[in-house]
Amino acid sequence: MHFKTPSRLLLPLLLAALLLWPHVSIAQVADSHAPEEARMEINGRLVPPIVATVNGKEIPGTMLVSQVQMYKMFHQQQGHRVSPKQEAEYSKEALDNLIGQELLFQKAKAWGITVDEKTVQGEIQKIQSQFPSEELFKRALHVQGLNEGLLQTSIERQLVEEQVTRTRLAPKANVSDAAVKTFYEENREQFLQPPRWEFSHIFTAALKKNEPEDPKLQERFHKLQGMVETDARNKIENALNEIKSGKQFEDVAKEYSEHEETRQNGGKWGTMAQHEMPEEIYEVVSKLKPGQTSGIVRSEYGFHILRLDAALPEEVVPLDQVKTDLLNHLLKEEVKKEKDKLVSKLRDEADVEVFF
Repeated sequence: MHFKTPSRLLLPLLLAALLLWPHVSIAQVADSHAPEEARMEINGRLVPPIVATVNGKEIPGTMLVSQVQMYKMFHQQQGHRVSPKQEAEYSKEALDNLIGQELLFQKAKAWGITVDEKTVQGEIQKIQSQFPSEELFKRALHVQGLNEGLLQTSIERQLVEEQVTRTRLAPKANVSDAAVKTFYEENREQFLQPPRWEFSHIFTAALKKNEPEDPKLQERFHKLQGMVETDARNKIENALNEIKSGKQFEDVAKEYSEHEETRQNGGKWGTMAQHEMPEEIYEVVSKLKPGQTSGIVRSEYGFHILRLDAALPEEVVPLDQVKTDLLNHLLKEEVKKEKDKLVSKLRDEADVEVFF
């Protein structure tokens, strides 16, 4: 199963730019020339230069705008459109998070928890090194309405927050074995494994059918594709004939298969559920009986001969196999509760003004 655990908070703004922006196009970053005094808006609503103060410490509007922008970019990359209502709701959540982060930073300072400038600069350099040039790095910042000063502030606060979590909050979190078992029993459907098939294959590679757009290259591509296809099919047919003649599947795989990851172990490909394998493979494997070998199967990657080694029914994963993951998940939830409780207390005691 997959748990939606809290993501690591380190560098959300620039990591998002690094991971998501190149998918939009690095050229768009290079060609962008956003004005220095661009109007900052969220959902059509003008964002003031200062969106909040926490005990007199100002939170710039650029930090809020950047977080909302990264939220929208992330969902766009997932093929989801962010509605005006979702944008408005997230902007409120993001502002609350920025206020909470500032409250934790100020409390950490009172506790003597700090991060030296060398560590902060090291994190900035790690991100900057992932960009083709310093200029593109700075333009990526600029497009988000950020500068290196704001970036440094964000990194410092998030690193300090991690130290607070590790030294002050995590030690308070406690999850018993009974709590783990209760969670497991109450959420058994989440631990349900679908039917799976353990199988082996012999593989010969062929070119994918993605022909080039240039008409001048298409004829050459088709000729090359035909040659590779013929060679791959001849080779897989020879392998199938060897099996039909009585030769062991494992020996034929070691001799003929072009899938290096499985060839040396006799073609064993592993155990997979339907969603984990190509559809063409599933259509054949799911109809085989254990020990039975297929004919030649064409996938987008090439040709296969498949042998079903075992068919595993739908079943619930035993507790002892997921206990460690469950414990970690529940501990993270407890740490989050401790953090929320601390931030709520600090906010009640603080002088917080919100301007957006």
